[in-house]
Amino acid sequence: MGMRNLIKIYIFCVLNSFLSCHPTIEVQLNIHDPCDQSNLSTVDFVNLEMRSVELDSNYSTYWERSNGIGEFLDLPPADDVVLSISGLTSNSASEPGDALIAGTVGYYDFSRILAAEESTKNVVLGRVNEFYTTTLGETPTKCTQLNHDRRGHSATLLSDGRVFLAGGEQVVIETQNESYFFDNTEFFDPKTGRFTTGPGMESINRAYHSATLLQDGNLLIAGGVGVINSVATSLNSALLYDPESGTYAAVPMVQQRSHHTATLLEDGSVILIGGRYEGQVLTSTEIFDPITQTFSAGPFLNTARAGHSAVRIGTMGVAVIGGHSVNATLNSIEFVAPLQTQTITGPNLVTARHGAIAVYVDDFDAILVAGGYESIHTEFSTGRGLNSIEIIKVENSNPATSTMVCSALTLSAARGGAAFAKLESGEILLAGGTNGSGTIESSAELIKLTNLSNCTLSKTSLTSLSTARSQALATPLIGGDILFTGGFQGTDDALTTVKTANVFVVSRETDN
Repeated sequence: MGMRNLIKIYIFCVLNSFLSCHPTIEVQLNIHDPCDQSNLSTVDFVNLEMRSVELDSNYSTYWERSNGIGEFLDLPPADDVVLSISGLTSNSASEPGDALIAGTVGYYDFSRILAAEESTKNVVLGRVNEFYTTTLGETPTKCTQLNHDRRGHSATLLSDGRVFLAGGEQVVIETQNESYFFDNTEFFDPKTGRFTTGPGMESINRAYHSATLLQDGNLLIAGGVGVINSVATSLNSALLYDPESGTYAAVPMVQQRSHHTATLLEDGSVILIGGRYEGQVLTSTEIFDPITQTFSAGPFLNTARAGHSAVRIGTMGVAVIGGHSVNATLNSIEFVAPLQTQTITGPNLVTARHGAIAVYVDDFDAILVAGGYESIHTEFSTGRGLNSIEIIKVENSNPATSTMVCSALTLSAARGGAAFAKLESGEILLAGGTNGSGTIESSAELIKLTNLSNCTLSKTSLTSLSTARSQALATPLIGGDILFTGGFQGTDDALTTVKTANVFVVSRETDN
């Protein structure tokens, strides 16, 4: 891409101290373009915000690009500093205008005087409302990628700001139905742009499992498909991963299951729902208690299902939506609560589907269901996606009276197996997936329910992912940007897993 642009900012942080002298930290911020974008030459102003979550403090300022120096006075000695940076254009009055590029990274330890090698921070800022390929901060001309191409993995934001990728399946030669299941893990660190090797999962390979970040910061990895004695089978084991020590504790489960859902409830427990086992589809649920670190049986579903969607409603309820049985997709919805012995039947979907997205829309107490697959397909097929959207009005006090209120809305493209994330703005980001003819999409869009009574939806088409992919994962990062990892590309019986990773940069509002 020719000459790379660079903006350097020097920050002088004077730390509060009980000592008579106040130590000063000098931090040099090197702001870079991503490896596949060139934006910095059009930036006129830089907005920098520094905040500490623990101390509930927030500091921000602007610089003209030509100045290059800023100063923060009396910054508390925090060890969890988050930097949010935006590059802005000039408005008609030659003042800071709209944010063109942005990024958020953390956590940094500013509680002590930094050593020389720690005082330089490389930050990559991508174009707002677009995707960029993950980039090595210290060498920003170099794109980074996963250590292993994978699908059916998990990707979870940890409390320290890193993303933990676990397990999954690598498709080697899909035309011969060959694939490998991983017992390995890797970290993505937004501060560096690197993917690095994580601790192996106790020699148990697994894919199509669940991974749930618990309230204490530990990660529960449950079930999935593993290879035991050269045979792929659903697992009845879980691992409790402690990010601080990097160690696992094994936890036995009640039932072997994969392709299930896992939902964190308000009391800190996790409910696993449905899934597959030995060619069958399950009606069972089970509940993980973080205090005793044990699983116990939960209520049974009315309908056996896997590949369904699950959305928490209220504090302890879960809406279980669609999915498939052994031989057909499902249009039924039921509500599950751990303290109930029976589930509650909800309204039916107009279109049966599995692998759909489902998001709770807080402003309207409604669940938006979109896309998914119209029929069951083999693991070596791309499937056929749906473009329809349905919205259920949820009655939290009496879920049985919940109703289907909108069923004629559509996405800009059919998407089975789309990666999705709910943004802080209330918009829903959808990217990739398989369209109605079986072609894998690179397109992306933002949707937002704006009026429930007349079923009004806003839709915004976005630039594309760098690689068309289906069944990728979207993981929110600190600051709200979204990391996309894994998935597969190709055509029926000729699929390959994806190694590249993208970051979607969300819009920023700046006080200018």
